[in-house]
Amino acid sequence: MKALDVFSICIMHLKENLLTEMNKRFAVDVSEKDVHYVLTVPGIWGNAAKLFMRKAAAQARIETDQITLALEPHAASFYCQYSYEAFDNMVKNGGKFMVVDLGGGTVDITVQKQNDDGTLEEILPITGGPEGGTSVDRAFQLFLESILGKGILETFKNTYIEDYLIFIREFEFKKRSSCHPLIRKIRIHVPLEFETLVEEISGINISKAIQNSQCKGIVSYKKNKLHFERSKFKEFFKEAVDGIVRHINGILSENVCSDLRDIIMVGGFSECELIQKDLSEEFKAHQFRIPANPGLAVLNGAVYFGHLTGVLATFGST
Repeated sequence: MKALDVFSICIMHLKENLLTEMNKRFAVDVSEKDVHYVLTVPGIWGNAAKLFMRKAAAQARIETDQITLALEPHAASFYCQYSYEAFDNMVKNGGKFMVVDLGGGTVDITVQKQNDDGTLEEILPITGGPEGGTSVDRAFQLFLESILGKGILETFKNTYIEDYLIFIREFEFKKRSSCHPLIRKIRIHVPLEFETLVEEISGINISKAIQNSQCKGIVSYKKNKLHFERSKFKEFFKEAVDGIVRHINGILSENVCSDLRDIIMVGGFSECELIQKDLSEEFKAHQFRIPANPGLAVLNGAVYFGHLTGVLATFGST
């Protein structure tokens, strides 16, 4: 299917479910004309990508005057400004702060300060790259294919989509919560269907394939579970950590950021304990702050973005 069709179907689905749920709860009927939509996009996206999203919204039957595009790190900043208790102390006396939005596909970084009138001023243009959480997923998938054969995951997905999604969600959970220093091994449950498929295609079971690989001793397979030594599991994060560190260092090297001390982490990937630990160790002179529910910061900030247009003059809308 064309990407435009897929995006428009998703937006349509969200829109229709929103209206259905609202009309269940409100005494007065809510129509499409009563809603203004804020569609968030990564900060590093260019104008062509933003235009694409507007076309997708239009195809989902949202009128042009009913939609605003918000850059995700800007939306996250508004969430912190109005919902994060530590924010006022951070911006006292014109204090600057960095917002690192770690999403699934991208990392977006912006540096801002709060003006006397309450508006937020962007100190440096948004920067970032493709080192979001999916870069860790890619590293894990490449590892599996290097051991079990190229295309094995694609075949598994096409044949057993539900089991594939369970497998990926299991990895997603371990990805976010396996940083504790007392955890020596990370265990990931493998669906029985995947084990069977590997044997059917390659003629060898998962345990034997690992023993025949260079990962023998640091990765094993027992009782339907992959067992990773901590050092091996951390390798899946290398691209993401190196990229994020590079982007932050690039910003901190700017003269205008010489007095910056506070770094706010938001986005779903910021909940990953390993990322939190590695960045805190890399930038010991800075204070890393993570608000409650960082994965919802962009979503909740987008609501503020839609309502509080009077204080957004510094950023404007996209």
